Amino acid sequence: MIRLLIGIIFIFSSYSVFAQVTLESCSLQAVDNLNSNVGGGPISEDCISLIEAQRNETNSDFSSDNFVEITAYKNILFTKEYGLDPEGNTILIANRFTAGSDTKITDILALDFNEADATIYVLNKNGSDHSILTFYYNVNGNIDPLRIHQVNDLNFATNLDVDEVSKRVHVISQSQKWIKSFHKEANPLGKKAKNSTDVVNTISGAATQISYAIDIGSSATELFVLDNDKILVFNKSDSGSIAPKRVIFGPNTKLVDAKALKINADGNIEITNGDGKPVIFPINGNGNIFPL
Repeated sequence: MIRLLIGIIFIFSSYSVFAQVTLESCSLQAVDNLNSNVGGGPISEDCISLIEAQRNETNSDFSSDNFVEITAYKNILFTKEYGLDPEGNTILIANRFTAGSDTKITDILALDFNEADATIYVLNKNGSDHSILTFYYNVNGNIDPLRIHQVNDLNFATNLDVDEVSKRVHVISQSQKWIKSFHKEANPLGKKAKNSTDVVNTISGAATQISYAIDIGSSATELFVLDNDKILVFNKSDSGSIAPKRVIFGPNTKLVDAKALKINADGNIEITNGDGKPVIFPINGNGNIFPL
């Protein structure tokens, strides 16, 4: 009996270690396969399942029709694309992996899928250096980024939002308590004004009430920051230590352990609570209000 128990314990211990090693080896597997194969190498189904299991509100995004799913894990960008068969059934068209030395991807902190130009914006960390890498969503393999935005102003960044209206990328930092906006097509190799890598504006300081920025979204004229269990609203033109124009906060809001924000298809503010359920507010909401 004792030997049997020891054997069972060993099996479960080995499985736990194996699962951990497998998750890490998936990253190595993708890099090894893709470094020498621009078309992409075979990635095991186990790796696909493990990578998808890492999905959370920060390292994943979906198209509005849910036909494109994007998930990041460390140095891997994994995209699944779906379509319709002749009978109108949803089918998987392609699994795509972007990884390898040429991609410059080392540790993905956050991503945002910009459907307007079919690009994925990746907030990447390499040591203490942060950069924004841009890829077309349907690329595959060890390929160069479409654009690289790498300046010191991005260090400590934790999340981002691509704003097609103003052609900007808005970035937040939890530890530094700021919002920074950059040109969407910022590129040190570009020659046009829209390629400038300079910060367009920065919102920071005590007046902002930013304490722990989790996520950021944008409408035509405003920025919405999920900060702990409150929503701070700023004008896109704001800069410096400026108070939010509106704050959604209080027990009536039902915000508990909030972890994600987006402006949904109806033009409302949609928050994902800690239990995974959505809480929705009107775009012009203010104060201790009840959700819609």
